[in-house]
Amino acid sequence: MTKQPKIKILYYYSNTCKPCKQQGIVIHKLVEDYSNMELVSINIEDCEDTKYPVSAVSTIVIELDGEFKWQFTGLTTRQEILDELEL
Repeated sequence: MTKQPKIKILYYYSNTCKPCKQQGIVIHKLVEDYSNMELVSINIEDCEDTKYPVSAVSTIVIELDGEFKWQFTGLTTRQEILDELEL
């Protein structure tokens, strides 16, 4: 039996960002479909410091087994995320 990697999605957003609302829907549905995914939503308006540099929202950072894997800024499709994770 192959162990599934632990995937953590850090999702940086703003309540005033309209594309962030669309991105949030995509990410929440994706995480619901995979038991090995964890979502951490971070509102940049409430966050003074971030683990990764965030220059704009929406920003997605993916950690694979606790290590940085990928970062993307802007509206990202479900398929782009899955392709990067090779799922």
